[in-house]
Amino acid sequence: MISTVLFDLDDTLVDVAGAARVAVLPWAAEIGVSGQPEEIARRWAAISEPHYRRYQRR
Repeated sequence: MISTVLFDLDDTLVDVAGAARVAVLPWAAEIGVSGQPEEIARRWAAISEPHYRRYQRR
């Protein structure tokens, strides 16, 4: 039985940005996104950041 669920979206406990980078690079390659890994990760961060900020305002 699950007694606790922990969310850490601000990199306090877990490197969320690093985890997102690790996840987005293979996904981007799978769907045909080209570019350098750092650029792809930067673009993903730019796309996801407004959504995260909106989530935080809830």
